[in-house]
Amino acid sequence: MSEVLDHWRFFANGASDVSNRSHYYRLQIIQTARELGYLANLQVYRAWARMALCDTTQTEILISFHGIGREFQGVLSCSSLWFQRVVSEGVQREIGPVISLTDGVFLINYKEFLDEARERFSDWLDDAIVRSIKLWQETAL
Repeated sequence: MSEVLDHWRFFANGASDVSNRSHYYRLQIIQTARELGYLANLQVYRAWARMALCDTTQTEILISFHGIGREFQGVLSCSSLWFQRVVSEGVQREIGPVISLTDGVFLINYKEFLDEARERFSDWLDDAIVRSIKLWQETAL
C-alpha cells in the first residue's frame, strides 16, 4: 500500500472573506455560476475551501461561498466545482475544464435557522463529494 501512496499527495486549505487569498479562483467561480444560471457577486462576500489530490495531475475540489445577484438581499450562495491542473508543454500547469459538481447552487437565507441550513447543506455537499470522487476515478484510470 505504501508504494501506491508514496507518489500521491493530498491537502486542504481555504480563505475567508477577509483573507488576501479570497479572490483566488474568481474565474472558475464565475464560470460555474454562469453554467448554473446565476450571477456570482464576489463583491458582497467571497470565501472558499479546497481539497487537492495530487499525482501527475492536481485534481481540485472547490467549495465557494459568495453573494448572489447584483445587490445583496440577505442570501448567500454556495457552488461546488471540480477541475484539474495539467502539465502542458514545459512545466507550467494549466487549469483544465471546470465542472460543476451539483445541478444547482446552494442558497443560504439569513432568515433560515442554522440547523435547517446545516442539514440541507450536508445533503447538497454529499452529492458534490460523490460526483467529485466519480470524476476523479474516471480521470485516474
